[in-house]
Amino acid sequence: MVRLLLICFLFACGGDDSSSNENTEDNANDERRGRDGKGRYGSWAKKDVPPKPLLVEYAVVGIGAVTDQLETTGTLESIEQANIIPETNGTIQKIFVREGDAVQKGQELATLINPSLDAGAERAKLELDRAQREADKAISLHTQGAISDLEKQEAELGLKTAQTAYTEATRSKGFTRIRSPITGVVAFVDIREGELGGGARAFQVVNPRQLRIVANVPEQDLSVLSEQQKVVISATYDEEIQVDGYIERIAPVVDPGSGTVKVFINLEADQTLLRPGQFVRAQIETDVHTDVIAIPKGAIVYKDGEAVAFVIEEAPPEANDEDEDPLKELNKSSKEDGESEEENLDTTVAEGPQYIASLRRLELGYIDSKFAEVHSGLETGELIVTIGNAAIRDQSAVRYKIESDETSEATAPSEIQSVEQPAEVNP
Repeated sequence: MVRLLLICFLFACGGDDSSSNENTEDNANDERRGRDGKGRYGSWAKKDVPPKPLLVEYAVVGIGAVTDQLETTGTLESIEQANIIPETNGTIQKIFVREGDAVQKGQELATLINPSLDAGAERAKLELDRAQREADKAISLHTQGAISDLEKQEAELGLKTAQTAYTEATRSKGFTRIRSPITGVVAFVDIREGELGGGARAFQVVNPRQLRIVANVPEQDLSVLSEQQKVVISATYDEEIQVDGYIERIAPVVDPGSGTVKVFINLEADQTLLRPGQFVRAQIETDVHTDVIAIPKGAIVYKDGEAVAFVIEEAPPEANDEDEDPLKELNKSSKEDGESEEENLDTTVAEGPQYIASLRRLELGYIDSKFAEVHSGLETGELIVTIGNAAIRDQSAVRYKIESDETSEATAPSEIQSVEQPAEVNP
């Protein structure tokens, strides 16, 4: 029994030595590779190696004009549109138009079949002929003195009644022909041939060249609104699609339930970028500041509720010192250990000038759909990150490309220059 315990004790001691040797070797490899024990590149054994610079796009801080805007949303509708409901019931015999067809006022869109209307019109025609004959006969007899004035008047009254009934029956028969009341484009066709129509919408015709938004604006904003005020309307899915408009009129009363007032905003006539039914954003220009420091909205990042931007600056000289580059020693050590080049891709800094992104806290003024006014935090001529700023932090290594020397000069926001991010770069 003592011999068995001694053997187990020696076996356990030997196993611990082997595990210790393996852990020591792994720790050495991790220390040489700069891993933090969790599979990430953290602090290095000898020196801190800067991370791979991120490729960013930039803009030049310049002087421009920024507007103060009141923003609202709404759905586009045609100023001229008609929901066409058949005035009588009947079976749809023929449809002459489809969605998207242009139609003229009075153009026939479809026909109905209603046998009772046809029979009614025929009866009214026969009654009119009979009343006409009796009236003619009464006039003739009255001239001869054979009948009194009262009998003549009764015959004439019967003729007028028959004429009225015939007119009504004829018009009712005309209801079987559905016509467009306005000139425009067919937006909806809600009937099919062979179906029973009547009592519901059969067509909708709109004029797509004259659109408007009926926006509900809070009553506290009425002081900055006026008729004929300029408005910029843009698609919610793409702010680059913009159309000019103006406030056509403002409702005279405030809705007591919602505390808002209706504002009718007309788009410029004959525009083709936006269509009826689109949900759009309307930005009403209420004021403008000119000759101010302006930057693109995309350059602004909010951190803990504070507006900041990243300015591209040259990295400290020691970051570009080739003689003390820790990557060289790392790559050399890795190759001696037989590691493949693919394992070192994530630790190789790209060639070219090295820069850092310096965080600046901003004090902003007006902000419109494209640009923001900067009161403090930036100077004209500085380069600010516009794309890639969400993935960087203060003093992060970045790289970019200056296409010409002119980019070092201050330019207006409308002349912002940038470089496109290559597809092969992994920030």
